Amino acid sequence: MCAICTEFYTPRDVIFSSAKCQRDDEDEEPTALPAQWVPLDISLKKLPKGVFKSGFDDRGNTSYVARVYLNDDLLPASYVAKTKTALCSWDCRAYEFTELELRILTDCHYKWVAGTKGSYPPGALQAGHSEDGEVTYTGRGQYRGITRLGKVHPSHGVMYLPHRGLEVNIPDYEVLVVVP
Repeated sequence: MCAICTEFYTPRDVIFSSAKCQRDDEDEEPTALPAQWVPLDISLKKLPKGVFKSGFDDRGNTSYVARVYLNDDLLPASYVAKTKTALCSWDCRAYEFTELELRILTDCHYKWVAGTKGSYPPGALQAGHSEDGEVTYTGRGQYRGITRLGKVHPSHGVMYLPHRGLEVNIPDYEVLVVVP
């Protein structure tokens, strides 16, 4: 898959398209991207090299940037290694997953850039999409004194995050940007 396809699809996905990907040599090994999504095998004892912390869960456990599939959405999520689950929010509820992808960063740096009311900076990493195709972004923000990971949903004008079984929103947050 090309660099664009790897942003939205995993090697396990079946992609139907009438257009050909722009890679010249299909037998060539794909080059590692500075930021990519990789499926996580939760039975492994160690996280892959390059995962990065995003905040904490309600119990103070470290969380990592992840994403999950729910219905027709591809959603930013926070993975907690101690519980081996990812949390995301969707349609006013919080959801737990054990099948997920982690964001891996290699040969690059990242930064969190301030955002508000659905805004996102140039260069923000696209984390997924809503059921109607709108791009969503990984964000983090303070909620009840804890830095939490969430989904910046531009057309809704907020960042959503999971909290005690519910989807809550905050107007001010930071958005993940990778600096090569």
